[in-house]
Amino acid sequence: MRDNGDGTHRSATIGQFPTQVSSFAEDRSGELYAITDQTGELHHIGFQRTAPRTD
Repeated sequence: MRDNGDGTHRSATIGQFPTQVSSFAEDRSGELYAITDQTGELHHIGFQRTAPRTD
């Protein structure tokens, strides 16, 4: 969510996320993971800061 400055807000897609997540986990380093129940896959979740869009 981003503030438009006039009391309204806009949202945007921030990435792709696996479907049918059944659980989350965190390792000793603080890394975040999602586990899916459909295929039993383990997904590493990462974040990075980007500049806001101006459109």
